[in-house]
Amino acid sequence: MDVPGAEEKFQELMKQLENPQDYLHILPEELVPDRQIAFRHILPVSVVSGRGIEELTRCIRRSLDEQAELEIQEAAQKKLRSLHKITSPSN
Repeated sequence: MDVPGAEEKFQELMKQLENPQDYLHILPEELVPDRQIAFRHILPVSVVSGRGIEELTRCIRRSLDEQAELEIQEAAQKKLRSLHKITSPSN
């Protein structure tokens, strides 16, 4: 966001990311992805002014916390399944 025209370029990028099917035709065929990437967060950041840095930091922290929570839940479910196998009567 530190170069002239960055805001306009960012808005254009956002349009392209929101509707990628409308823009894939401008790419060379070998660059067209087999599947689309789903971005959870897209944030403009300026190193020069610091704009967006706090939001980026919060977003990263939130994403890390969400991922850790998912991993904890998955580990707990795996442990419960293994305990269930150990304690269930054999047929």
